[in-house]
Amino acid sequence: VLWSMEQFEGSVRSMESAVKYDPQLADAHLFLGQIYFRDQDSKKAESHFRRVIAIEPSNVAAMIGLAEAVYQREDTKSAISHFE
Repeated sequence: VLWSMEQFEGSVRSMESAVKYDPQLADAHLFLGQIYFRDQDSKKAESHFRRVIAIEPSNVAAMIGLAEAVYQREDTKSAISHFE
């Protein structure tokens, strides 16, 4: 809801609070991973994408996000294995 109202900072804070309350919220971790990747914070993005994959091992969006975040850190070998 906050995101649709263009309250972007509030929506990120809300998702951060949500994953602190319930670390198993894969959708919240995916959202945060995508936001941090967009903001070029690849370490935070990678952490959230890894959390999604731990919860939902077949989540394609998280796998691609993880590969891109790792690639952004210039770890090409790891990125290739995640893309595979």
